[in-house]
Amino acid sequence: MIKHTFFKMAENETQTDTTQAHSNVQFPLIVTGLVFVINGFLADWFIDSGLTDEGGGNVFRISGRDDLQGEVAGDYLADQWAGKAIAILHDQTTYGKGLAEETRQQLNERGITEAMLEAFTPGERDYSALVSRMEAAGIDVFYVGGYSAEAALILRQAQTRGFDAQFVSGDAIVTEDFWLIAA
Repeated sequence: MIKHTFFKMAENETQTDTTQAHSNVQFPLIVTGLVFVINGFLADWFIDSGLTDEGGGNVFRISGRDDLQGEVAGDYLADQWAGKAIAILHDQTTYGKGLAEETRQQLNERGITEAMLEAFTPGERDYSALVSRMEAAGIDVFYVGGYSAEAALILRQAQTRGFDAQFVSGDAIVTEDFWLIAA
């Protein structure tokens, strides 16, 4: 039987900065032999497939793995946009690059080669050059492996230019901030 323990979340447990998120695990909550790492935001390595593969019998996931999320995204892109120009973008983080690589791998396994594969720098405010390159390449749909702020800015800047390619991304865009920035 697991005993109930009450705790207070530290302010940095809801930060999207991975250096802050990683510091949260220095003091995990241990209850009756189980270790719980509590975090208000999914840190890069929480969804990396290696955590489950190497974590042993005491790792219980509450979110999908990068490889499974990438497989689903790759299949979705292949099913919906076969024969169209697909761009795969990522923010160079473990999370974003991992999703992009897994999505690309599944897309390639389905016999589709992406028209563009490109990394961008997180934290920038202007992605218009990236949007211009996608527009010049005739991209029909772009997949963004990365976090909500940058994905929203890329989408917003594409819409502002009248570039109406379809946007697809991973679970990190499921935030209120995404909709506030992209709108």
